[in-house]
Amino acid sequence: MIHKIRLLHRELYRFGHTLPKRDKLGIHAVIESQCLSLLSIVITAAFEQQDNKLSTLKNARIHFQVLINLLRTEHELNVIKEKTYIHLFKQIAEIGKMINGWITYQTQKKP
Repeated sequence: MIHKIRLLHRELYRFGHTLPKRDKLGIHAVIESQCLSLLSIVITAAFEQQDNKLSTLKNARIHFQVLINLLRTEHELNVIKEKTYIHLFKQIAEIGKMINGWITYQTQKKP
């Protein structure tokens, strides 16, 4: 999952160079920051003790949902094109499945 989030951030970062300055320093900068926050939280969850892992993963899910909504807003404002949005959303959907699967695994594992 960490690798997938890194790949997503790389795509976002590279795509940012094609945006006008206003968009690049506006909503897109927030999206990149949110993606890096998500990466940081997931890395933290990987090294967290079992007792604290579930709460960290739930926090990651919240950051993930914020990232989805920001990306959707960026698309609705016509900052990114439909093709780019679909490409990014495929990656995001896969990351979401991984986060939810990890949370499910952690909840089933608890007594």
